[in-house]
Amino acid sequence: MNEVTADRHGIALVVLYLLGSTVIFGLGGRAGTDVWLAFLVAIAVGFPFALMYARIRVLLPGEGLWEGLKSLLGIWPARFVAFNYGFFAWRLSFLVARDFSEFIRTVSLDNTPQVVPVLFSVAVCLWAAKAGIEVLARWSSIFIKVVLVLMFIALILLAKDINFDNFRPVLYHGFIPVVLGALEILEFPLLETVLLLWAFSGFRTKKSPYRIILFGFLIAGAILFIVTGVTLAVIGPDTYRGTYFPVYVAVSRINIAQFLTRLEATVAMVFLIGGFVKVTVCLIVASKALSALLGFSDYRFLVTPLALSIMPGAQWIHKGVIEMNRRATALWQPYEVIIQVIIPTVVWIIAEVKMRKKGPVFRRSGK
Repeated sequence: MNEVTADRHGIALVVLYLLGSTVIFGLGGRAGTDVWLAFLVAIAVGFPFALMYARIRVLLPGEGLWEGLKSLLGIWPARFVAFNYGFFAWRLSFLVARDFSEFIRTVSLDNTPQVVPVLFSVAVCLWAAKAGIEVLARWSSIFIKVVLVLMFIALILLAKDINFDNFRPVLYHGFIPVVLGALEILEFPLLETVLLLWAFSGFRTKKSPYRIILFGFLIAGAILFIVTGVTLAVIGPDTYRGTYFPVYVAVSRINIAQFLTRLEATVAMVFLIGGFVKVTVCLIVASKALSALLGFSDYRFLVTPLALSIMPGAQWIHKGVIEMNRRATALWQPYEVIIQVIIPTVVWIIAEVKMRKKGPVFRRSGK
């Protein structure tokens, strides 16, 4: 089944996917007071990669992504690519599900067994993944409005607590911490955009991948930049680096005349919506990759076993909240570099070379 995603629905999906579990972590903490600058560098460096991802989706021949890879690379190289992205998406679903359960246990239900929040999240994501990427994109176009309203209200109420001295001194420790912070942000979450390349099935026009991926990337980057900047200005660089969930800490400081308080639930709501979208996208990508490896035309019957595997996988992937935070704020690991940079670059170069050789025939097959 070739699901066609409308541009505005796809953009909403990209935004919620990139927000995902990201919004609760203190990304770029290595940059200290220059976290905002690290975000700008990461967005500037990540944009060409997002453009490359969109370009690959436009260039691949055939109606389906995996069929296009077979035509472009051959059956075994295409299976190699499918295996790597399927495994990456499967593993990422473990990480996000565990982030969800650790967040719930840390901030509220500390006596709740890990398996309980993971079980409920997996059940919902299983239903959504079976419904397909088009339905998920339509859902995202509705709930992104909820996310934006909640974030806008929280940021407005935090305005009185903003201290711009927390941004100074600029580049006190030089540019190296900014570079390290930018690399951290690129690995998680900006270049995880690559999975969306494999999630979408069909588009309205040939320019739709550019609109969906690039606009979604920039909007999500701008939201994260604003949220991080306000958080840093409210709680300061030391607290930003020293807490597991700095955005949650910042929002907990909202106190309007002893009446409007305890608005941390807004952060939890944004995290729940974004995490739901991210896990569902990971399930869809992993299922599509496995179906391509096994030679099946439909991926939906593989969603259930992969979703059920998240429950033991989420228990295994982390030992606790300390390791969770360390993984979330780690620099680029070799495997992430291969998935996010090397394989897409090789596929893009091959596609560009073959397009130039085959000319209009290749272009028509990619419609």
